[in-house]
Amino acid sequence: MVDRTEVIRSCVNPTYSKVFTLDFYFEEVQRLRLELYDVNSSHNGLREADFLGSLECTLGQVSHLEALYQP
Repeated sequence: MVDRTEVIRSCVNPTYSKVFTLDFYFEEVQRLRLELYDVNSSHNGLREADFLGSLECTLGQVSHLEALYQP
């Protein structure tokens, strides 16, 4: 695990402010796994959270998408 975002409560369409900075190595395949949890308790622990799903991709795929959506 690299890091995690802040917990946003009681929102069906959250906007996160946490920014992740990762080193990109063009010659290497750098795999990412993003997991989404619904935290219902009064603390940030994932032990009691509901797992909603995950996404696996490479850092290159994310970097490519970011370049497509830059204004």
